[in-house]
Amino acid sequence: MHTQAVPHRQISLQFAPSTGPDDKKPRKFRDSLSALEVADEGRTLFVGVDETVNERPTIERLSWIGDGYAAHQPLVLDDFLTLADPTLHKGRVNEVDIEGLSVCDSFLWVVGSHSSSRKKPKHRSVEKDIERLSTVELDRNRVLLGRIPLTASDGGSTLAKHDGARRSAQLVENLREVLCDDPLLGPFVRTYENGDGESVTIPGKDNGFDIEGIVVMPGYDGSSRVFLGLRGPVLRGWATILELALTEGGKPNQLVLGPLGASDPRRYRKHVLHLEGLGIRDLRAEGDDLLILAGPTMTLDGQVAIYRWIGGLDVASGDTLTELAPGRLEHVCTLPHGHEEDRPEGFMRLPSGELLVVYDGPADSRLSGEHGVFADVFALPAV
Repeated sequence: MHTQAVPHRQISLQFAPSTGPDDKKPRKFRDSLSALEVADEGRTLFVGVDETVNERPTIERLSWIGDGYAAHQPLVLDDFLTLADPTLHKGRVNEVDIEGLSVCDSFLWVVGSHSSSRKKPKHRSVEKDIERLSTVELDRNRVLLGRIPLTASDGGSTLAKHDGARRSAQLVENLREVLCDDPLLGPFVRTYENGDGESVTIPGKDNGFDIEGIVVMPGYDGSSRVFLGLRGPVLRGWATILELALTEGGKPNQLVLGPLGASDPRRYRKHVLHLEGLGIRDLRAEGDDLLILAGPTMTLDGQVAIYRWIGGLDVASGDTLTELAPGRLEHVCTLPHGHEEDRPEGFMRLPSGELLVVYDGPADSRLSGEHGVFADVFALPAV
C-alpha cells in the first residue's frame, strides 16, 4: 500500500496581471506553472511557465513577504538567451514551454520541453477537429537548454545577461538531433512524413520525447553535469533520465556537449528507471539521491508519486537500469490530484525541509484573488 501524502499547509503565490495581447480570455501566469527554484535561502522564488503569457516568454521572479511569495517580476527570457524564433505570432512569441529550473554555481539553468505538440479540437466541426488532431508542430523555441547568471540586487537575487566573467550561455547543438541515432530514444525524436508529405514527429503528449525536470551539478573538468527527466517516452513502464556534460564552446555564450568523464568520451548516457509506468514530471537533488516527481505521460488523470533514486547522482559511469528495490529506487508517497484539474507539475524543497508543490490547471478552490494561487506544502515521509 502506497502512502498518500496530505498537505498540512499552503503558501500563496501572487502574480501580476498579464500584459499580453487583448485576448478574449486573457492568460494568467497561475494557470501554467511548471517549474520552481529558490535562491537566497528561500527568500527569492523563480517560477517557470509553459505558455507565453505576456508578449514574450518570461521567467517569473517572486519574493517572500512573510506568509507567501509576491512582488512578481516577469523577466523576459530573450533578454538573456537567444530564442530560435523571436517573431510575434498573433501578438505573442511562441512558447519555450519551460519545464525545469535548477540553480548551480550561481547560475539559473532553464530547459524547454523539446517536445512537439498536436493541435486540440475546437469543436467547430468533425472535419475541422480531425484536421486539427492530424496537425503536429515543433516550436523551435522549445528546443532550449541554457544558464543565466544570478546576481545580487536590493531585493535579492535576480538574473543578468552577464556578471563579470560569468555570462549567459546555451547549448548550441540540437539535443533532438543528437539523439536521432540512439537505439532507445531515436524513434521518438526522428521525423517522418505524414500523408500530406509533411515532416512531423511523435508529440510529447502522445508518448513522444518530452523533457520535464532538470538538475545540474558541478561536473568533470569544469563542465556542468546536467540531468534531464523525460516525461516521455515511457517504454514498457520504464522512464528515462538523460545525463549530459556541458562545457563552454568557442564563444562565451555557447555551451557544447563534452565528455562525461576522463575515461568516458560519450556525449550523454541514459538512466532507465521503473517508475511503475509513470513518466518524469520534475527532478530535485537530495545529497547523492535524486527525488523524482512522476505522473502520467498522456493527458489524463492518474497516479502522481514521488520516488527516491538512492545514490542516483553518484553513478560513476555507464548507462543504468534501475528497478524498484529497497535501497535503490523507492516509492516515497503518492500526491493528491484532481479530475481534469490540480495535476502536480513542479516541486522543490523549502529551507524548512518541506516540499512545495504547484499544479497545472489549478482548481477554483486553489485560486487566490484575481491572479494568485495556493501551492501545497508537504512533509516528506521518511524512506
